[in-house]
Amino acid sequence: MSKYLIIAFVVAFILFWIWALLDLASSTFKKLNWKLAWLLIILFLPLLGSILYLLLKRDFKAEKGRNFNPGFISRNLSDNHENPNLS
Repeated sequence: MSKYLIIAFVVAFILFWIWALLDLASSTFKKLNWKLAWLLIILFLPLLGSILYLLLKRDFKAEKGRNFNPGFISRNLSDNHENPNLS
């Protein structure tokens, strides 16, 4: 029974570690050095580094701005399609 519990903890730890690494790879940081520092922390201190990264990542990640393109409105409205019912 305890053998299966240990295996479950090891699998959960590996999945948690991979999740932290994938999140790190897909994140953008305010400074590139922070991404490298977090990578080294997660690699050399897997459990503690993963936990710290997932708890503190908001302080180091760059905020994503809105992707607002006002040109799409004017482009769609400027297409003057004649409507025979309005003439």
